[in-house]
Amino acid sequence: EAAVGNRCNAGCTNFDVWRMLIFFDTSALGCGATVDTATISLWRAEAGANTNADNIAIYYSTLASATTFTTSDGSFSSIGTVLQSDTTPNLNTGMTNAAYNDFVLNVTGVGNIQVTGVSKFASRTTRDVSNTAPTASDNYIGISTADVAGTSNDPKLVLTFTAGTCAGADSSEGIMLQNF
Repeated sequence: EAAVGNRCNAGCTNFDVWRMLIFFDTSALGCGATVDTATISLWRAEAGANTNADNIAIYYSTLASATTFTTSDGSFSSIGTVLQSDTTPNLNTGMTNAAYNDFVLNVTGVGNIQVTGVSKFASRTTRDVSNTAPTASDNYIGISTADVAGTSNDPKLVLTFTAGTCAGADSSEGIMLQNF
């Protein structure tokens, strides 16, 4: 499980900011494929502490590695500030607990699907993006990750696409890709 949001540290003189990397192996789409629509679905596993109104959103990540993360590899700063989905629900009232919450990707997000590689997205709060200090001690939610036992609550990417000439077909296809 990963947390997205912020938490006050001892004495509330500083805040810890939590972001979540969300990577999908989309290489099976193949060269020449055109993605028409895409939706990222995140399972809200924990309500967390939500004493400060904030919104969660999907952004793009430029992290070089899709499998190795360290505190010094730039993973925190690799998360962009351009919305990949126009869905930005409030952490307190806009997401359903113990259920999938959908983020339909906008044109920018669909354009960032890598048809021959790994599509790298991330979740962070809009206060984090605007560099606005929290006004309350804790504001976060827990999102189920692929590291949790089983796959029934993993982040997922559901999309429609048109196969290209390299993929060997010209028909529209539907596919659901699980996070790894």
